[in-house]
Amino acid sequence: MLNEHLWSERWLERYREMDFIQRVLNGMASRRPKLDALRDSWHDLDTHYDQLETRFWQFYPQMMMQAKNKTL
Repeated sequence: MLNEHLWSERWLERYREMDFIQRVLNGMASRRPKLDALRDSWHDLDTHYDQLETRFWQFYPQMMMQAKNKTL
């Protein structure tokens, strides 16, 4: 049921939208008090997006290779 909802609402695609990420992070913070630091953390993602993307593409190929080799 949840899986159907995620697909019908196109959640994976919507993670490319900063307002969607904002709603997700703020929602997580609202539901779990221990995650309150996530509230408005999307500002950091938005501000440092280019740097984070560069780091991601440095990290991702290595992570995929380790996953393939089962060495994670």
